[in-house]
Amino acid sequence: MEDLTGEIRRNTRALIVHQAITSLSIQTVVALGPLAMFALTSSPVLSGLVSAITWGGRLAIVYQSGILMDRFGRKNVLIAGVIPMTLGYLLMIYAVSIGSSLLLIGGLAVFGIGVGIAQQNRIAMTDMYPPESRGFAVGKLYTASVAGSFVAPVIAWAGEVLGATTKMKPTAITWALMTLLIVSSVPVLRGMRVDPKEIALRLHIKPRTLTTFNGADHTAVRIPKLPLIATYVTSAASQGNMVMLMGLASLYLHDLGYSQTLVSIAVTIHVLGMYGFSTAIGRLADRAGRPQTIMIGQIVAGLGALLIPMTTNHLIVDLGMLMIGLG
Repeated sequence: MEDLTGEIRRNTRALIVHQAITSLSIQTVVALGPLAMFALTSSPVLSGLVSAITWGGRLAIVYQSGILMDRFGRKNVLIAGVIPMTLGYLLMIYAVSIGSSLLLIGGLAVFGIGVGIAQQNRIAMTDMYPPESRGFAVGKLYTASVAGSFVAPVIAWAGEVLGATTKMKPTAITWALMTLLIVSSVPVLRGMRVDPKEIALRLHIKPRTLTTFNGADHTAVRIPKLPLIATYVTSAASQGNMVMLMGLASLYLHDLGYSQTLVSIAVTIHVLGMYGFSTAIGRLADRAGRPQTIMIGQIVAGLGALLIPMTTNHLIVDLGMLMIGLG
């Protein structure tokens, strides 16, 4: 078997950096997007839908991007995903500057499409690891998001400081800084010399995709229906819970008088819960099993959602956000 240890390590580092930047970009949108929408529309409903609009863009492309990754490789598609993320940010910056809620919605949707492509990096990550270690591999990838989450409040604070000395809105400045970071992920991804899918094929690891291509042949991967349905149901419940609370918690804290920076800190704690323990949870999933791990997660996330509306204390809201992320 070919020794590709060096290339796997190189690709792993590149994907970890890409994940950190992606997580940071998502965090600045879900934390500040509801505040920007509320400033433009005074509508709590539209503000609460900011995360849903972003996730809607993600769902619109995730299946298609998987097919493209099968055909053109992981690296090329991940690089292409930088384009809609950048365009989405530019649209949102312009929308905030001219006061257009419709343009902001469009920017959020386009940004979400880019996020849907970017989050396929987990496929690239698992391509390079055997089945018994894939939980650990994804956990290692997601733990990288913690680094990005700690940077988010700093960027939000910089946006507030610069916004006080310029005519630009603080949110627009924060998103402008993020646009530069997103673009910087391109050379990082280009640093992968051997595509993760190619590594999987060379090491005789079945690529983690819905379809595989081998020359002109096309082979479908059959997945049992019951586990697939269970995955859809639990994913829908946890994602719906997270999307709703990430959007409304930002608006809730803002309504209580907390600053943009403190709102960003609450979302940082949420992201810490999501990714800070990912390696350990990945190990748990590998050893205890996927169903047991998922059931525990659903319970923890549900308790966190119950906790937030029961208090006006920032620290307790932070605890609820942590539990939702952890679940």
